[in-house]
Amino acid sequence: MNATAASLKPRRQFRRSKRLGLSFPVHVYGANASGEAFQERTEVISVSAHGALLALSASVQQGQTILVENKGTRKQKEFRVVYVGSARHGKSRVGIEFVHGPADFWGIYFPEVRSNEQPPLTAQ
Repeated sequence: MNATAASLKPRRQFRRSKRLGLSFPVHVYGANASGEAFQERTEVISVSAHGALLALSASVQQGQTILVENKGTRKQKEFRVVYVGSARHGKSRVGIEFVHGPADFWGIYFPEVRSNEQPPLTAQ
């Protein structure tokens, strides 16, 4: 395979934990790409043990931190922006990860995530 063909192959994205397609309201606080403070009510598109994907009108940059309030539990957590997708209908899909552990932020139990997951041994 030549270099051009290799570069055209789609990249496989690595996920540390399974995403759950749940939609619920959150309130996001932070600073936009121009440094101006914003607060926005929006919805989470999916959640995982490590973060979430949400739709956001505010312009944010990868690497910055934002504060998210789960409207159902009233808990707040700091998140790091890890992905900013292209805008659709005035909102970008924004991937975020916990800066500090989840501490039951989503109100959902996620099984322990192991980095070297191996299938269980079976008796012969």
